[in-house]
Amino acid sequence: PDCHPGRIALASQLLRSGCISIVVVSFNARDHLQRCLDSVYAHVGGDFEVIVVDNASPDGSAALVAKAFP
Repeated sequence: PDCHPGRIALASQLLRSGCISIVVVSFNARDHLQRCLDSVYAHVGGDFEVIVVDNASPDGSAALVAKAFP
């Protein structure tokens, strides 16, 4: 399938077509965030993007993502 809004497709079809985005919302979850992203990159195949939205965590979450997942 293509990536047109409103189109229904199975996740497996989207992964094969390179049309999947994974969004992770985080606040003060640095340790969980590391494990989460490690798991995503270890288990998700195909073309995808990961978008991390950090809500101004003071625990260094944003710095971790910038360094470990550039």
